[in-house]
Amino acid sequence: MSIPSSTPNPAPQEHNCAAGETCTVYSVACDDCNGIYAEVFVFETEALRWLAENAEGPNDDTRAELLQLVEKRDDHAFWELLEQSRDDLATYRLDAHDLQLQPNLL
Repeated sequence: MSIPSSTPNPAPQEHNCAAGETCTVYSVACDDCNGIYAEVFVFETEALRWLAENAEGPNDDTRAELLQLVEKRDDHAFWELLEQSRDDLATYRLDAHDLQLQPNLL
């Protein structure tokens, strides 16, 4: 089973708020030995880093390579390597969510 992902194109500097009106958050949906759950992150690189460190299946050398791919922002190679090395029973998905901020909330 392939790992579907909808990661945005890499950006030189991550900035998750556009003119203070919207914010983007990133969720990693997981179905593994811990059950079905999601982790939420402010920055895409943090979501990918968490996935590299916590996905079931990769050995220590592969985790190090995944982390290098996160730093280089080679998303295609990251997902290919994760797909090849993950546990067959575990699935992961990364999605971006744009949230509309409420003005004058406080």
